[in-house]
Formats: sequence, C-alpha cells, structure tokens
Amino acid sequence: MESISASGYVVPPFVIFEGQQIEQSWLPDNIDNSNIVIQVSPDGWTDGSIALDWLKHFNDYTAPHTVGKHRLLILDGHASYVSPAFVELCANNSIIPLCLPPHSAHVLQPLDVGIFGPLAQAYCSQIIKGSSVSGAVRIDNRQFLEYYRHARMTIRRNIRAAWRATGLVPYRPKRVLDALRPKTPPTAASTVTPTTPPAVTPPRAVTPTVAPTVPSPAPLTKPASGNMLGKGDVANISAIVGTLLEACASPLKKQVVELQDALLGMQAKNLALRALNSQFLAKPHEGRRKARRKHVGEAKVLTVEATRVIIHEQTV
Repeated sequence: MESISASGYVVPPFVIFEGQQIEQSWLPDNIDNSNIVIQVSPDGWTDGSIALDWLKHFNDYTAPHTVGKHRLLILDGHASYVSPAFVELCANNSIIPLCLPPHSAHVLQPLDVGIFGPLAQAYCSQIIKGSSVSGAVRIDNRQFLEYYRHARMTIRRNIRAAWRATGLVPYRPKRVLDALRPKTPPTAASTVTPTTPPAVTPPRAVTPTVAPTVPSPAPLTKPASGNMLGKGDVANISAIVGTLLEACASPLKKQVVELQDALLGMQAKNLALRALNSQFLAKPHEGRRKARRKHVGEAKVLTVEATRVIIHEQTV
C-alpha cells in the first residue's frame, strides 16, 4: 500500500504478505529502508483491521509534515476505508477522508494516473534482470522486497506530474472534465444539411475467370517433443515451403525462402533458451534454505527495524 503527498513526501510502504506469521527469511540482508511495514494476512488481501493498521502507519509518518491542522486523505472507496472505526480514527487525528466516486480512480487517483504505471515497469525490469542471473524461478517474499525497493525509486520523480494530471494540485478540474466530455456536440445531428444521394451506376457485366488450382500444403503437425523442433518438424516445414514455391509467382519465391529461414532460426533459438533455462532450474536456487521456517513471534504487523531487533534477540 502506497501513499504520496502533493508536497512530494512519500510514506514508507505498507506491504501485505499472505501468511499467519512473519518469517525471518523474508528480510533481505541489504534492505536500506527500516521503516517498511510488513503485515500478514490469511489471504494476502486487506480488510478492516489491516486498514486501521495502515491508517495508524499513515498518521505516524504524515503528522510531522502537516501544514495547518487537518490532512486530506484521498481514498479509492474500498469498503475497508469506510468502516466506523476507520472514520473515527480519522476524526480523532484531524484527518479528513475523501472517497472518490466509483469508477473514477483512473482519472482522479494520482497513484493510478502517474505512479503505478512507471512503478510496475520498473518492477518488471528488476524481475527480468534477476531472472537473467538466477533463471526463471518463482519470486518469494524476500526477492519481492529486494526488487520492489529498487522499483520504488521511480515514485518521487513522478509525484508532481501525477497530481497535475488529475487536476487536483494545482486545482484545475477542467483538465479532467474536458477529457471526459463527448467530442461531438449533441446538436450536430440536427444541423446536418441534407444532400442529394449520388446517382447509381448500373453494374457492368464481367466475364468470370477461373483461378488456377493450387495444391494444398501438408498440415503442420505438433512437434513430438512439445514445443521444441525435431528432425520431422524441419522436414514438415520444408515440405510446406516446397509446395508454396511451386504455387507462387517467381518474384515471391525469395521471400518464401527467407520466411522459412526465419522460422527455423526462431525455433532453434527457442530450443536453445529452453535448454539453458532447464539448466538454471536444475540447480538449487541460491539463498533458498530447506531448513525449518523461523517465525518472528506472534506479531501480525512489524516494521523491518522491529523485525530485525526481534531476530537479533532470538539469536542471542
């Protein structure tokens, strides 16, 4: 869960993992933001209780940056944000919750408009970079925190553009309303000048011609080895190409041969990449321990700093 301020301040992230207890193996060794909060949930989704934990987290980090008395908290209208306990906690801390209209987050929510897109692209780039080193493996919670902390670097530089695109800061509602208005004026249909339809020319008689018969190429069967290309598949492709060369005009024969070479080249690369990836997967993934899971007490929500303190106390 992310929260940004129009002033440029970014609240430390509030990460929800599926589980019953926080595990020691989830924390990367080189994570540099000790204020990240880790929360566990039975299904990995937020609920009313988690929303209250996040609101306390939001209040602790935004109160020192408040100008004036009140803070305006813009929400997407999720059911967990409109519970009596959530509203009461907001009132007790001078926070004014403002829920956006339904189906409007894509134009009014700064995070959706200008933050989450670049953030997702940066996160995918981290996954690709990591997969090129360790192979295509399932991303665990430890890797997620490692990749996500790098991807979050895109947030701060996009904050002002995100608020500006929604027309909220600076306040320019016309920026959004103009984009939502229909492009054609409603009165356009009534002001159309009737025109005389063009004269219809009777069809001209055409002598039918018979197209030359083209032999049907043999169907391309599924490779016997899954998606990999075998000797029989090469012969099958060559047979189809030979049929096409007999049927097509001379100027197109060169292109047909080039198409055959390109197809065989792509299949060969696919075969090589699959073999290489199989070698990566055959090796035990570095950093994965088969030892018994070690939990960090019974707490459901902890900062990274508090989690490290508990781990240190358990190991002493």
